Amino acid sequence: MKATSKYFVLTALAFACALGVSAQNLPEGTYEGKNGIAYRKSSTLKPGTNDTYVVNLETFVYGEVKIKNTSIPADIVLVLDVSGSMNENMYEYRYTERSPQSYSYNSYGDNTYYYKHSDGKYYPVRRGSYRTGIIFFGVYHYYLYYVVNGVYYYLYGDSVVQERPSDPSDYWTSVNRVRRATIWTGVLYDVQEIGYGSKMANLKSSVNAFIDAIHYNDLYDDDGQRRLDENNQPTSLGNQISIVKFAGEKYSNESTGWNSNSAPTTAGNDTYPAGPYTYNYTQVVRGFTTTATDANVNSLKNSVDALQAGGATAADYGLNLARLLLKSIQDSRPNSTKTVVFFTDGSPTYGTDFSATVAKNAINNAYQIKATYGATVYSVGVFGDLVAVGDDGVTDETEAKNVDTYMSRVSSNYPEAIDFTTPSTPLPEARQKYYQNVITGTDLADVFQTIAQASGGSGATEVTSEAMVTIDVVASSFSLPYGVSADDITVTIAPCTGQTRAKEDLGGGKERLYYTFGQDKASTAYGLPAIVPTVDASSNMVTTSGFDFSANWCGYDASASQWRGYKQTISFEIQLNEDSVGGPDVATNAPESGIYVNGHPVAEFNRPVVKVPVSLWIKKIGLIGDDSAVFNVQYAHYEEGVVPTSLPSSAWKSFTKVIVNSNSPKDTDGNPMVKLVGLDPDYFYRIKEDAWAWTYTYVADGVQYVFGENQHNPFVFTNIPQPNIKSGEATVQNVFNPASSSD
Repeated sequence: MKATSKYFVLTALAFACALGVSAQNLPEGTYEGKNGIAYRKSSTLKPGTNDTYVVNLETFVYGEVKIKNTSIPADIVLVLDVSGSMNENMYEYRYTERSPQSYSYNSYGDNTYYYKHSDGKYYPVRRGSYRTGIIFFGVYHYYLYYVVNGVYYYLYGDSVVQERPSDPSDYWTSVNRVRRATIWTGVLYDVQEIGYGSKMANLKSSVNAFIDAIHYNDLYDDDGQRRLDENNQPTSLGNQISIVKFAGEKYSNESTGWNSNSAPTTAGNDTYPAGPYTYNYTQVVRGFTTTATDANVNSLKNSVDALQAGGATAADYGLNLARLLLKSIQDSRPNSTKTVVFFTDGSPTYGTDFSATVAKNAINNAYQIKATYGATVYSVGVFGDLVAVGDDGVTDETEAKNVDTYMSRVSSNYPEAIDFTTPSTPLPEARQKYYQNVITGTDLADVFQTIAQASGGSGATEVTSEAMVTIDVVASSFSLPYGVSADDITVTIAPCTGQTRAKEDLGGGKERLYYTFGQDKASTAYGLPAIVPTVDASSNMVTTSGFDFSANWCGYDASASQWRGYKQTISFEIQLNEDSVGGPDVATNAPESGIYVNGHPVAEFNRPVVKVPVSLWIKKIGLIGDDSAVFNVQYAHYEEGVVPTSLPSSAWKSFTKVIVNSNSPKDTDGNPMVKLVGLDPDYFYRIKEDAWAWTYTYVADGVQYVFGENQHNPFVFTNIPQPNIKSGEATVQNVFNPASSSD
């Protein structure tokens, strides 16, 4: 019997404190300001409900504002996988429907055709037979079938059944006739394998084209005009590219550690022996190199062409070097746009199999890159079909989910993901463009070109606040009501009437403001154009446009001896999701909510929080027969500003025991799950699985660690049976006093 010391801490505040997230409720008449733009967001429980909240979003400009983006150079780090598998070819499998025909046991023969299952995947069809009765009097039965993850499906007539058919059949004296009898009249598919050359060759051509695109952006503006300086002479933005390769868990100076601050950033392309193999060091191949000259561009491309495959996939080491490179230019180039392009063809590992440790470390380094240096991280994978069908009809759903989760969290799709398992709020689906999995060489080239267009520096533009758009993204613990439309969004304006006290400097370009306003009315009631709200329910996003903030700036007009301008207020409802965990401080909007100009954020909203009763859904996967799993739910008093993981053991008290077994309620997939609902949100909670059968192997990848401000049920605990243990030996006879055993 094994006992685990893994804990799952549930609290909204802990994540906000750890990451410095602004989660606050500003008092009435108090606003935050940045770039001359003031904003205040509030969320209150709708009277007569327990799960619906009213959101009010107030915005105004204090003083006439112009937002100007001067020429901004780009600093780009390419983090490239050079593991041994990069020598493998890229393939695409194309399935074409065969012409209508009938299939018998004989006509199918030893061919392999494919059936398109309800999951949209294609599975190889086999033929089979069995006999009933006794020799000389036996009856022979013939069938066609395919297998999906151990489940057999049989083709019968024009339908698919799960019970093995008994027809066609006949006595042994008529075997040949029966083998020619029709079994299947439905659709089958042929498959064609199309190769696109090696992954390494495709990577090199795609990266070199990327370098060319950044070079062009360095010299020419979006209209294709040569960039000129103030003296009308040719100039460049000053874009830079650095190249990092990763493979082995070792840097070129023998230093180790995925977060080593002593790892070298000097350039090289070296290898080392690893048994019978040759491994690449994880190494900076080229430091930051300007892309303004042909000579530099050719030098960068030569470095790419010199890369050779060999080694494992120590992604965490590669991203650590990217972090150190960005750190090295933090002071010299504070205003550049920073981008990391992370490319890989395999699971994160120091060996061959997916490693949750390497994934966690890689995501943590990517988080530091995003949070500390403000970089955008693109992740590009060459995995083909993530859930590929094997010849035996088995699909590795777990591996696919792990890889997809890992790549998504490395990328800027998850701006605040700190590791592999801690829940984190992603960008709305419509804006999740930072992770791509490609199949063909053409797809890979297209992805790199798209990233190049988004990553290049920007030329000089000037935009008045008339172009400002307010965007509010509802946090993932909540949703817009079902069927919501623009008609359900109320947008009003109110005239500025005064100021109760002087503004205060909050640091970091932010200010605290104190203004008063008159009655809220529709903009047309004050003689102004209508403001247009837009709702994207699939992305939980509310947007408004059409209000000229610049023309309606708020402040005292000395020439007229009066206060002037208008504030815009957006009001709408959100509903708590059933699977929300809750807590004392649950943020109602996602971090990317704010004010945008031409798609770029210029100010972020404060993040009001609400108190929500706690619900815990505990799900157990991997129980066999009468197995039971026991969970100890503990609690500690909530304290504002306290991170629960810092609390001593003495602070945690036992709240209740939860037993999950075959008698527990089931989820839609038949897995036992116990729900605790309506827990007091003024407490921290954590879950510990006391014990499980010793014949199981603990799999860290299968556990969802809980530590975040927008958490979701259920909390899943997974055991995987060891193949050499009989299932009967796995039963826990007494879950509170388990017998000890050696393992």
